[in-house]
Amino acid sequence: MHQFAEYFDEDRIVSVSRELTKLYEETLRGSLKEVIEIFENKAPKGEFLVQFRPSRIKFSKNQKLG
Repeated sequence: MHQFAEYFDEDRIVSVSRELTKLYEETLRGSLKEVIEIFENKAPKGEFLVQFRPSRIKFSKNQKLG
């Protein structure tokens, strides 16, 4: 999660889901900073899916990336 925060920004909103389709399914939503704080207090276990909210930067149709 720290690497995601360095790359995207710690304020990027994410959804982190654990153990999908299982008895102990759990989903956290918030900024990367908030999720990191939660994981620092309670070590993550299991399999995870991380989804990122798109950035707020908008590109014009003719603008090239990179």
